[in-house]
Amino acid sequence: MRDTMVKINDRYEFPLQLDLDREDGKYLSPDADRTVRNLYTLHSVLVHSGGVHGGHYYAFIRPTLSEQWYV
Repeated sequence: MRDTMVKINDRYEFPLQLDLDREDGKYLSPDADRTVRNLYTLHSVLVHSGGVHGGHYYAFIRPTLSEQWYV
């Protein structure tokens, strides 16, 4: 398939924390600053419901480190 829009309907899961320093930093760019801690916390997920040519977007948002998520 080339030059065609395709909707991916697979399920994805995201970790609440993403540690790019793990496995000796293999997920970092070779010129990344290794003195900085590369630990990220998930605060939002954007979801599209519908087809390629239409639908709606909604977001799950967690503005603080609490367990409370908002839609």
